[in-house]
Amino acid sequence: MLNDIVKLAFFPIAFNANRFPETGPNNHTSICPLKGEVVDGRVVDADCDTDKFEICMTNVYGCHGGGCAPGVQANLVDFLACFEGEHHANFTFASTCAAANSISIPAIEKCYNDVPRREALWKKQLAMPERDSLQGFPTVLINGVSYVQYGNKSLASYICEAYVKEGWRPPASCGY
Repeated sequence: MLNDIVKLAFFPIAFNANRFPETGPNNHTSICPLKGEVVDGRVVDADCDTDKFEICMTNVYGCHGGGCAPGVQANLVDFLACFEGEHHANFTFASTCAAANSISIPAIEKCYNDVPRREALWKKQLAMPERDSLQGFPTVLINGVSYVQYGNKSLASYICEAYVKEGWRPPASCGY
């Protein structure tokens, strides 16, 4: 299974530099949208609440920093596709997306509602050196090279090609 050879390190997209205004269009006083601020035509992620929720999720599932186990990784990717991709990080869909992907909302909420724990995880996340290179969601690296630099083929095909390039035997799912 291709998932067995992929290592997911998920970093919620909050940037490490102020990009959002507190007042006026160019003050750039916040790294996340402020309450009521419209981004892409929607009010989302005020005060980085979605990012903090997702940091708690990666912490609960042991996926912070060094990646997570393949089964957990697949569930998180599918949850993110539903929650972020289909529903634009709208919290009213978090439970539905979680239930469909074996993700425990109560466990994540326990972390999220523990403000000192959540804010300590947030502070640690913002200090990670990887944050300097985040440009979008998702940021995908294959052997340290950004996936968007590769071109327009499928992510799976680039992962399979990376295996061959490294001299490793690709998994059967690569079709080689």
